[in-house]
Amino acid sequence: ALVLLSHGFTEHCMMYDELAKALVQRGFFVFAHDH
Repeated sequence: ALVLLSHGFTEHCMMYDELAKALVQRGFFVFAHDH
């Protein structure tokens, strides 16, 4: 499965690094971008 992380107004994608790592360890593909 693919998880798309879309952060809030004052955040950036690296704030979700630990979550992304945990999801990848469980077999997910993770995509995040700064918008």
